[in-house]
Amino acid sequence: MIVVQETAPTDPGAVRLLDASQALMRRLYKPEENNFLSHAALQADDIRFFTARIGAETLGCAALQIKQGYGEVKSFFTADAARGRGIGPALLRQIEVQARAEGLP
Repeated sequence: MIVVQETAPTDPGAVRLLDASQALMRRLYKPEENNFLSHAALQADDIRFFTARIGAETLGCAALQIKQGYGEVKSFFTADAARGRGIGPALLRQIEVQARAEGLP
């Protein structure tokens, strides 16, 4: 069963996923094309950060940044081993639920 919950981006499982995500972004894009948020920036008051796990294994993460009148998805990533297992859709559903709870369209 997939469990999605709000998590600190400093949680060890979250850090592992964020590091992997940022390493991938650095391989794929030039530095000026990378717009990912740092681990510290993901702790801001306007960020809601979530992880998804099966059992004790953290397999994905995603964040919602609250903007004026809308929300922006940040740091959406799933571990290679989790791909095709429903982790991404579960995280996206949580982002949508949180956006509604924040009164965002």
